[in-house]
Amino acid sequence: MVPLAWALRNAGHDVLAAVPASLVAAAVGAGLPAISIGDVLIQSAHDDPAPAHQSQTTEALVEHVLEFYVPLAEASVDKVLETALAWRADLIVHPSWDYAAPLAAAALGIPSILHSWGLLPPPEIDLAAFDALAGLRGKLGGDPVGDPRWIDVCPPGLAVQSPPGALPMRYVAYNGSVELQPWLLREPERPRICVTLGNIPILGEHNDVVSTVIEALAGTEVELVVAAADRLSVGTDLPGNVRVERRLPLRQLLPTCALAIHHGGAGSTMASIVTGLPQLVLPQMCVQYQHAQQIAAVGAGEWLAPAQVGVDSVRSAVRRLLGDPAPAQVSRSLRDELAERPGVAAVAATVAALLPAASPVTV
Repeated sequence: MVPLAWALRNAGHDVLAAVPASLVAAAVGAGLPAISIGDVLIQSAHDDPAPAHQSQTTEALVEHVLEFYVPLAEASVDKVLETALAWRADLIVHPSWDYAAPLAAAALGIPSILHSWGLLPPPEIDLAAFDALAGLRGKLGGDPVGDPRWIDVCPPGLAVQSPPGALPMRYVAYNGSVELQPWLLREPERPRICVTLGNIPILGEHNDVVSTVIEALAGTEVELVVAAADRLSVGTDLPGNVRVERRLPLRQLLPTCALAIHHGGAGSTMASIVTGLPQLVLPQMCVQYQHAQQIAAVGAGEWLAPAQVGVDSVRSAVRRLLGDPAPAQVSRSLRDELAERPGVAAVAATVAALLPAASPVTV
């Protein structure tokens, strides 16, 4: 959502990032004015070691959303409503699984636009969430304003569904910003592979996944770069062909790589696509399975279920993906589909046309 927020600001609109307290620094670091909607993130899904992998079924996704994202909406909607009212917002832009935003927008009589993060989740999820929030919706009042609109950043060749109201937009990867080191500007001497498990790794499980990948590729003719979140434990006694970098933006790393190994998060999946890389996806939960299965289904890579992840299986999959040009060709075709879409500035202009002149926007 950051590139769209930049484009709206560049077009002269006021944009406010209303985010949980733990994300204020990230929003400010992206150059956006930000306000806290409170300490509302439900962290229990991430703060404790997970004893088992989440099922890949739609039913498990529905259960996850009802357990975490519905309570999150209930905990945050009053602050979102208060902020949007005080800001005199004319539009709220929100990601998937943020149900407080459309509820607040309806209560205020202003439109809201969903900004997709990759593949749209199965429709059963939103139906279950909105049904669970029926009481809160009745309490707040109001109906959705205007026809449903959503910003679509998923290439058509990967998409599973495309409901009405889509505003297709070229995907621009944003992964934060850091000081880059000179090694990243030099041509790698051997195939470079990126390993990333996202910004909020699951304690216990993700550490094991990364350890398995490192063991599988130790001493092989590749350079392995682990783009690690701060809380990911990698160890210190690493093979000579392994480099660990904290907070390294994928947008800077992936163009130097021949393969991406990741967990199936939307950011990692889409950043790999816009770089035209084959992907080995090792999902653990939620929509990670959806991205993994679809990447394999269209031929842009392979995926391994948690029970399949082992030293031999990872090493074999990497050899196949590096030796077969077809997955990279498919990924590049998906990249080219996105390149033909309207740019962020054009979509920002379309969004702004829905608003009165000089209107604030809440992201």
